[in-house]
Amino acid sequence: MCLTVNGLQLSYERFEGNGPDTTVLLHGWGASTDTMRGIYNCLVAAGKSVVMPDLPYFGSSDPPPGHFGIFEYAGAVRDFLGQLGLTRINLLGHSFGGRIAIILAAQESCQLSVISCRLKEDGFVSRVPSPEKGTGIKAQGAGIGDMRNPLPMPCALCLDTLYPTTESRPPSPDLRIQKLILTDAAGVKPRRGLKYRIKVFWYKLKKRFGHAPKSAGSADYKALPEFMKPVFVRVVNTHLDRHLPKIQCPTLLVWGRNDRDTPLYMAKKMRRKIPGSGLVVLEDAGHYSFLDSPEEFYAILNAFIDSEK
Repeated sequence: MCLTVNGLQLSYERFEGNGPDTTVLLHGWGASTDTMRGIYNCLVAAGKSVVMPDLPYFGSSDPPPGHFGIFEYAGAVRDFLGQLGLTRINLLGHSFGGRIAIILAAQESCQLSVISCRLKEDGFVSRVPSPEKGTGIKAQGAGIGDMRNPLPMPCALCLDTLYPTTESRPPSPDLRIQKLILTDAAGVKPRRGLKYRIKVFWYKLKKRFGHAPKSAGSADYKALPEFMKPVFVRVVNTHLDRHLPKIQCPTLLVWGRNDRDTPLYMAKKMRRKIPGSGLVVLEDAGHYSFLDSPEEFYAILNAFIDSEK
């Protein structure tokens, strides 16, 4: 199936099963829906609704415009889900798809903050009631200001003013992320040793004088056509650490202990920063933990989706 979203034709697969929630699968960089096939089939066998798109440029989907970065990718997915009419989703992101999932989950928390505002007589907006009075909205990660000590904002502000950039704009008010699953996800700032920093310094110095080696860059970077290389650079150089505390939905991290692309320390950092999140480590798995230990992964996934919040 195909759907045109903001001029981009996106290929996707969909199964409509039982229950109000649809699980959305977001693949990693250089992958496609084929990579997520096992998870898709597992959920279909369990009678669960599931959607998996080929992200722009991958699989059978159109390539993105040259200005795209990770927030534009998230916006494309958000609009895709809106066009499908989905309102309650479980979101699963692997690697690059995890970056998108983090953004959408963090943006939804900002949306919850906006709809918890009221208009005061002096023409300013403040947040009520406080989290201590049982709204169910956590103060941590509220998105704008401190909900316990709200800062006034002009009442004329609309979403486009509150969120002037793609980075900060929340998803549709109708879209609710019920649960978030991040598996071997990218997004946190990696540790860099002295050797790496020296390598980057010399590359930049050579580039400045017109002697930068054409062979520089990762395997993913070198495999791309020229028009996609700036997109890739923007994606991998955008770190999402500051967005992690904004995530409020139940979150499970599933990681391969032997992951070398997004090492386990990244999962532990996410676990510390995402409120109430849990971490499951698959001992004999690497960066594709759901392919390396499929039965164990499927059991964990189904148990988490079926669990009470």
